[in-house]
Amino acid sequence: MDILETEVGKLIRQKKLLAGGEKILVAVSGGADSVCLLGVLYALAGEFSLRLMVGHVHHGLRAAADDDEAFVREQAAARGLPCHVEHVDVPALKRQWKCSTEEAARRARYEALAGAAEEFGADMLAAAHHMEDQAETVLLNLFRGAGLRGASGMEIIRASAVLESGKTLPPLIRPLLGVTRGEIEAYLSRNGLDHREDESNREDCFARNCIRHRILPVAEEMIHPGATAHLAQTAEYMREALTFIEGEAKERSRRIRTKDGALDVRGLSCEAPVMQTQILAAVLREAGILQGISKAHISALCGLCENDRGSERVDLPGGYYAERVYGKLYIRKESTDAVQHNSTEIRVDLTAAEETQKILLPGAGAVELTVRAAKHATDKTEIPRDPYTKWFDCDKIGASLVFRRRRPGDSIHVGNCRKPLAREMLDQKIPSADRDGYWLMARDSEILWIIGNRRSQEALVGEETLRILECVWRPQEKTPENDTQT
Repeated sequence: MDILETEVGKLIRQKKLLAGGEKILVAVSGGADSVCLLGVLYALAGEFSLRLMVGHVHHGLRAAADDDEAFVREQAAARGLPCHVEHVDVPALKRQWKCSTEEAARRARYEALAGAAEEFGADMLAAAHHMEDQAETVLLNLFRGAGLRGASGMEIIRASAVLESGKTLPPLIRPLLGVTRGEIEAYLSRNGLDHREDESNREDCFARNCIRHRILPVAEEMIHPGATAHLAQTAEYMREALTFIEGEAKERSRRIRTKDGALDVRGLSCEAPVMQTQILAAVLREAGILQGISKAHISALCGLCENDRGSERVDLPGGYYAERVYGKLYIRKESTDAVQHNSTEIRVDLTAAEETQKILLPGAGAVELTVRAAKHATDKTEIPRDPYTKWFDCDKIGASLVFRRRRPGDSIHVGNCRKPLAREMLDQKIPSADRDGYWLMARDSEILWIIGNRRSQEALVGEETLRILECVWRPQEKTPENDTQT
């Protein structure tokens, strides 16, 4: 067995990359790195009882792409391995996703490999990233303003991930991450393995190529001959530190959780700044926000938690948002059925006297309406004070009313003034995420009752009241929070 195969086998056992018996999709571009990876894993297949398959992505960016595809098919056939080739249109995807060519190619590659992995029933995906790739990644991330995660570079094994398309990428292993490019070339030479050259790798217009061709060679020659290896080693140290810190952040986030799953802002403020950012990152990951989170988002969340008064919101990627509501920080996702939800309307005729009508309110039980003649309306002690029963002067309301959710322009008469409904809900400390869920009893845009909360000062029962509209709320399925009454 070749010395490199022996060393990679040791690494697999040391890092517990494989348990044995896995079906592995090997990503093969045809370049030196991926051909080396395929050769090494093929040599180790018997020892680890592996079943291998080859995945190749045709990006359509180079004139030689067809020849690359044919070469990869030959490599797979020579070893008796199944091969899946996926053609993608990177220029079109670049326009669709509004990103760079590099980013579009990367995303398209993983989407294609996820599809191939699903077709083959692969347990894992193997990629040929090596030590220089790791050093380049660390520098690229640091130059762009990375934190601990970026400084730790690529993981030698990465958990499965759900891509934006909904496809699932299986766990990704990088068995060559501790191998140098020189060792890869020596392996190919010793074993008489041919490979394809990608001429675009020589173009310094790409940021990674610039680091590879200009910065790392100067670092090796002018600063320290082991600069590349030391960068990769530092990334491993950073990864170990990050693993510990993230575990601690996850544990501390549990301690400052409130009963309804929010984060206690005061509890968060007691943590050191570096731990605050890690706790917030942990909370976002637990909420399922894995893509698009930047340092700016974390900074915005920290700013949101600088005080615990009032309500404030920050939008996050993927349709999520964070909201601080009176000392609690919630991470929520925008409702996709908000338009349909808010269009629900139940209109009620009030002309029927001495008859009880039961109005079913989806998600909030029912309201029973009874119109009857006033007998002792001037006796204020008879007006119900419980939170579930409200009396109104029926003749001041009119012939009908409507039950619905809130809409723009809604207002409510509170005290001696009329207030926007949104402002009143804020004053009542109703979290914004819950406001669309409240049922309202209304007359046009005038709110008579936030059911389960505030009653308007309109249509009050008095000495001149002839007919009383008695409204009794029977919560059955869901009782809104914050039961403040007037």
